[in-house]
Amino acid sequence: MESRLKKMESSVQTNTKDISTVNTRVDTIEGDVKKLREEQHNAGSNESVFRELNERENRKGNVVIHNVVESSSAHSDTRVKHDQAELTKILNIVDPDFKPEENIKFSYRAGERTKPSNDASTQDPRPLIFGLKNKEDVQKLLSNCRNLKGSSYDHVSVIPDLTKQQRKAEHDLRKKVDEMNAERTEEDAGNFIWKVVGPRGQRKMYKAKVTNTSINTNTSQGTRARGRPRRGTTSECTDKDTSKRNRTPESNPEDRDSPDPKRLNH
Repeated sequence: MESRLKKMESSVQTNTKDISTVNTRVDTIEGDVKKLREEQHNAGSNESVFRELNERENRKGNVVIHNVVESSSAHSDTRVKHDQAELTKILNIVDPDFKPEENIKFSYRAGERTKPSNDASTQDPRPLIFGLKNKEDVQKLLSNCRNLKGSSYDHVSVIPDLTKQQRKAEHDLRKKVDEMNAERTEEDAGNFIWKVVGPRGQRKMYKAKVTNTSINTNTSQGTRARGRPRRGTTSECTDKDTSKRNRTPESNPEDRDSPDPKRLNH
C-alpha cells in the first residue's frame, strides 16, 4: 500500500510540473500577443497579429551576418562556394565545436545584386543569411560572437533574423529613449539616464542611475551582438521593407545564390 501511495505521489508531482510548463508557455504566448496588439493598436487586426507571430517563429532559427565580402565571380556556383567557405571560417571562430555541415539547413545572400558581378568589390556586400536545424543553437552562437573580437572577422555583424515590425519597434524605442533623455532637467540628468537594454528582439527601456562611466554611454544602443554594421552598410534598424530579402530560399528562390537547402554542402 505504501509503495502504491509513493507512486501516486510521484505521478501527481509529474503532472503538476507538466501543468506548470504548459501554463508558462500559455503565459508567454499571451504576452507576445498582448505586446503585438500594443505595437499594432492603430493598424493591426487579429489576422496581422497572428501572421506576425508566425513570421517571428519561422525566423527564430535564422541568423544574419553583415559585412561578409562577396565573390566577384560571374558564376553562381563559385559565389555559393565562396559564401559557404566564409561562413564556415566565421562559425569556426565563434564556436570551434559547431559543425556547419551538420547543423545548417540553408544559406543565401539576401536581395539582388545592384551591380554587375565584376563590380562586387565597389558595393556593400549583401547580408548573408543562414538557417539552423536546431533553433536552440541560435542563442548559443550569438552569445559566442564575442570570440570574433580581434580576429580577421572583427568587422562583421552577427544578429538574429528579425521581422520588419521588430526592427521598427527597436528603432522607435531608441528614438523614444533619446527624446526622454533630451527632455530631462539639469538635475535629472545628473541623477539618471534612460537606456535601451536586452538582446535583439527583446529590448526594453531602462532607467539607470548616472555614474561617471554612464554619462558618456550611447543610451540608444543597448546590448547587442558583436560587430554592429558600420556606417555605409545595411543598418540593423532600418525602416526599409526588407521582407523580400529575408525570406527563406524555399519561398524566395529568385533572390538567392545558394542551391536547394537539401543539397547544400559546406
